[in-house]
Amino acid sequence: MATLLADSPPAPSDEQSTPDAPASAQPAAPTVVSVQLSDFRYSPAMKRSGIVWTVETLDRYIADPQGVIPANRMPYAGMTNAADRADLIAYLKNAAK
Repeated sequence: MATLLADSPPAPSDEQSTPDAPASAQPAAPTVVSVQLSDFRYSPAMKRSGIVWTVETLDRYIADPQGVIPANRMPYAGMTNAADRADLIAYLKNAAK
């Protein structure tokens, strides 16, 4: 199975301590979606969006696809229940392991 969600490395910053700092001193790494299907016909709106798929953006998109990326082709009204969205995202993260 392709990796759907993967932890990305922390981005360097002026506030970050040296690379030898303990893990607790390092900023938390965002979780990003790291797959693109080359044979999938993405809508022009999706291609133009420039969206970076973090857990937060995926949650917003699942809740309201047209609100996050207007004119996308996804015929889906959204999932309004936050707990259901969290369960779906947890499932995707677990399935990607």
